[in-house]
Amino acid sequence: MVSKIIKRLAKKYLNLTIYRILPHGIDEFADIKLAFPESCIKIIFDVGSNVGQSVKKFRKSTPKAIIHCFEPVLNTFRELTLNANEGQIILNNLALGSKTGELQISVPEDN
Repeated sequence: MVSKIIKRLAKKYLNLTIYRILPHGIDEFADIKLAFPESCIKIIFDVGSNVGQSVKKFRKSTPKAIIHCFEPVLNTFRELTLNANEGQIILNNLALGSKTGELQISVPEDN
């Protein structure tokens, strides 16, 4: 009863919704844990890692997983190396694709 009152007040005055279990689609790791409660994620491929924003989320949700980061843009990769330095993280300065080869990547100056 008290929890219902608190939930109602939080919604009315703070515009917050309180969940016991997150609804599907809010957090991908919560969805995976709900769908596969017995599984343990051991390896993550972060393709297009950018500067490492996702790595922090992956590390928090799956602290024991090995994370393979792929970032082909050299300047962005350098920032990634500064941000992705916790746990088992393997940094790859390359892209993944369906064909083997080399391509030129154009990055706008204001990016």
